[in-house]
Amino acid sequence: MDNLRKTGNYLNGVKDELPFPHRFVASDLYKVMEGAAYLLTLEKDLALEHTMDSIIDLIGNAQEEDGYLYEAHTTGVSASHEHWGGAGMGDKPYSWVVHSHELYNMGHMYEGAVAYYLATGKDKWLKIAEKKCTSYKPCLF
Repeated sequence: MDNLRKTGNYLNGVKDELPFPHRFVASDLYKVMEGAAYLLTLEKDLALEHTMDSIIDLIGNAQEEDGYLYEAHTTGVSASHEHWGGAGMGDKPYSWVVHSHELYNMGHMYEGAVAYYLATGKDKWLKIAEKKCTSYKPCLF
């Protein structure tokens, strides 16, 4: 979550440290959130829902205007790592999808967003995911 918060701050001109370069830390968060959403289908938990909504706000704040969402490229921290294509992230958006995990992260976000929508009826995260999809031209929905 910290990388998302720092990316949102970067996009909004708030002075903060840059996120650490990592290919799939966001996907781990999205998977945990998906699991939490499935828990919400079994039992309503307002505290968990509130936590999820707060994290979804962080995700939305870290998203670029055109829908792009990958902290390392948004903030430029991948460019500081010359080995392995910017620490395995490529040097620009979608430049090395075979290793960058951009699409992997995207898939986990979609799964989590759908699960949360089905559990709560809230579509904020779903709209973030849909906007993210439009930033990647081969996306099909």
